[in-house]
Amino acid sequence: MALTGYLADYSLAEILQFIQQGSKTGLLSISIEPNPAENIAGVNEYTWFQNGRVVAHAKDLSSFGLISMLEKRNWVGAETSANLRVQSKTLTAPLGLHLKSINLVDVEQLRILFHAQVLQAVCSLFKLQNAKFHFDDRASVANIKPEMTGMSVTAVEVSLLGMRSLKDWTYLERKLPAPEFGVQRLQEALPEYKLDTQETQMFTASDGKHSIGEIATEIGISVRKAQEIAFRLTAVSLLKEIALDSPSLEQSLKKSPALANSISASSAISASSAIAVSAKPKVSNSFLNNLVGFLKKQK
Repeated sequence: MALTGYLADYSLAEILQFIQQGSKTGLLSISIEPNPAENIAGVNEYTWFQNGRVVAHAKDLSSFGLISMLEKRNWVGAETSANLRVQSKTLTAPLGLHLKSINLVDVEQLRILFHAQVLQAVCSLFKLQNAKFHFDDRASVANIKPEMTGMSVTAVEVSLLGMRSLKDWTYLERKLPAPEFGVQRLQEALPEYKLDTQETQMFTASDGKHSIGEIATEIGISVRKAQEIAFRLTAVSLLKEIALDSPSLEQSLKKSPALANSISASSAISASSAIAVSAKPKVSNSFLNNLVGFLKKQK
């Protein structure tokens, strides 16, 4: 079943969360139509998943992206490269593992390739705002072995990396949790993948009793930064947003004028964003129907 929509309505972090939670296998295509008037070039990006893990990424469907990376780094000669392009159609294992088995690359070189091909490329997708996405869970990864290093990463790990690198959160403002809301851990132990210092502090402080604004003051960051971190951890299912009792928040605001000012400023930004969003057309029924069907198919 295919799922289609726009990143302006449904963030990449949310898409990756659904893919991992459902242990989905398939192809995520993201595209932006060229707009010469605004000096915007057309963008096409393809990311393959296997059981909820990212296994490969490319900018076209030629199946020669990984070979081209080897050529640019001069890790293979012209004759070897030509042979690999011919052999790519009959590979029975990921190209990276095949090259390692014949001693053309080592483990460290595979890591370098995977970092450039997958981690850097997918993280850059978080900057896209008006792109269209299409996820097809019927697409097989059996024919993309020429684009595979043999390494993989969970969808939520690459999602965290992408959101950490995001500088402009303007288009995600309406999705940020309100400062007066609380956050609660969905598990007691830290995840197996590594969180940065501020994410760890937010995770530890998220006891469901304190607001995001209070946590921001406690760990010494701005309310807006705390909202962004809370969104990241919520998007990867480490936290959940909860409503707090009003009296507790009111008392906290009286005790901390600085917190009250921060929340007031942040709420003003959220309000102006909400006004802008209200002018947008609603998400289409077909998109919602596709999403419901997609979620029902989760394993």
